[in-house]
Amino acid sequence: CHKLDEMLSGGTDVPYDIVALDIEHFKLFNDTYGVDEGDRLLKYVGRHVVDESGFYNGVCSRVYADQFLIFCERLNDEYVSKAVENINRSMESYPLDMKVHVKVGVYQIHDISVPVNSMCDRAFIAVKAAKGLYEKDVAYYDDSIREKDVAYYDDSIREKLLLEQQIGDDMVRALREEQFDVYFQPKYNLVTGEMAGAEALVRWYHPVKGFMSPAEFIPIFEKNGFITELDMYVWNKSCEYIAKWQRKYGKLVSLSVNVSRKDIYKQNLPEILENIVRKKGLTPEILHLEITESAYTENPEQLILIVEQLKKAGFIIEMDDFGSGYSSLNMLAELPIDILKLDMKFLQNKGEQSKNENIMSSIVALAKKINLYVIAEGVEKEKHISMLKSMKCDMVQGYYYAKPMPAEEFEKTCLR
Repeated sequence: CHKLDEMLSGGTDVPYDIVALDIEHFKLFNDTYGVDEGDRLLKYVGRHVVDESGFYNGVCSRVYADQFLIFCERLNDEYVSKAVENINRSMESYPLDMKVHVKVGVYQIHDISVPVNSMCDRAFIAVKAAKGLYEKDVAYYDDSIREKDVAYYDDSIREKLLLEQQIGDDMVRALREEQFDVYFQPKYNLVTGEMAGAEALVRWYHPVKGFMSPAEFIPIFEKNGFITELDMYVWNKSCEYIAKWQRKYGKLVSLSVNVSRKDIYKQNLPEILENIVRKKGLTPEILHLEITESAYTENPEQLILIVEQLKKAGFIIEMDDFGSGYSSLNMLAELPIDILKLDMKFLQNKGEQSKNENIMSSIVALAKKINLYVIAEGVEKEKHISMLKSMKCDMVQGYYYAKPMPAEEFEKTCLR
């Protein structure tokens, strides 16, 4: 900081940046491989930081632990991203199983009267905005970024970070090698008993860990941004199966696929999905898109806009897990959905069972009055069936009828 003070004290017309670098999960690395190996990693990273800073007339230093700073000229809008890409590419050859990745925060100097210590702090605050995200290596400081509380690092947090690190290390290769399988859970017409489509669900068979529950990896993918890659994989695979079953069995099976909260706000989502279905020779109405009610609470205006575009393109929209969160009647009035999926866990809410059933019956009746089809998911007991029939529910899905199953089993059980 003293060096930077000296360089800026005389004033300058040259635009400068302070670039902060932080090694992702360095504490975990130190705990796993030991302090000596951690020191070797720091030296390795440091050499590459020095090399990169030299390209941009920069001055660099290690500030603390795994934190580095570069003070350099702002050459263009691309130079930081290219420098980070070069550093992270060099990390790929580091001789250990745990992948090493560097995250970067940038503070662009516009006012040299700001204390240098504050400039450096802001660069490191920006780093935190990029940490833990799959698709983001660089973040720029602005007034919207604020330093977050840091949780105490105990064994439970270490185990959680270790799982995130392992899953993050393996996820790209898993997708490339098609370690993810798409399972199908059929839905049934409650009146006729006939199959009325299915829901596509993803499963991961890890070559070392074996079967991994979606509860283990989906939250991590949602956090680090990889969920978009996985969703597109499932959408493509689902359309492949629909086309295959139509050719092989002469049956056109509609499939419901999840659209994550991260994906639903993409402005080009309708175009992406249209391209996927049409490449497989299908039309949009065969693919049902499941969105969660929580997406509405986050950004209702944007969600309504995207859903309207998806509806206009011809897709069927399902509101998933209705009743499991903070359900809103406004949501039913404003969102142009086609199908309401009620989670039977609603009946497990605290309170009188009869009251819960009456509320659920009222929701079904309301949905029918506004021309929505209703699917009850999570149906596991015979007593649920008679209750749902009395409520005039349209479709059911759950272990009482069939568990999620791989494609081959689904074909044998439901299509032949």
